[in-house]
Amino acid sequence: MSTQQQPLSQRVTKRRRNRDTPPRPLNSFMIYRREYQKKIKEQHPNILLSELSRISKSAADEWAQEPQHVKQKYAEKARVEKERHMKLYPNYVYCPRRPSRSKQRKKSTSEGSSEKMSLNFLLNDESNTFRPYTHPYTQV
Repeated sequence: MSTQQQPLSQRVTKRRRNRDTPPRPLNSFMIYRREYQKKIKEQHPNILLSELSRISKSAADEWAQEPQHVKQKYAEKARVEKERHMKLYPNYVYCPRRPSRSKQRKKSTSEGSSEKMSLNFLLNDESNTFRPYTHPYTQV
């Protein structure tokens, strides 16, 4: 049986985070999602790992429909979780990893220039019309 087709009860968790750093405390939605997944797993014990994304999406939809008092209950659970986390890891500071500079440059230059080019093209901007290339040392 491949990894994607194993039931949730038999899955092997693979985490990409560094084991030396503590995990982040769970927020209210993550606690809700965890309980939601547990409920689904109890109702359907043979559910496949490939269905996990659908569970997440349906949990998000359900969360959006929950009344404020239910969300407050989970906010309180998240507060308790955060306090427990602070006791376990008193010096914890969340430091998000930023993308490398090359990825940032690629993303910003490629998106910006293509957007400008398409807008100028659509607007028929005279400053960006096609001009044939002439070599600087050739006389025309």
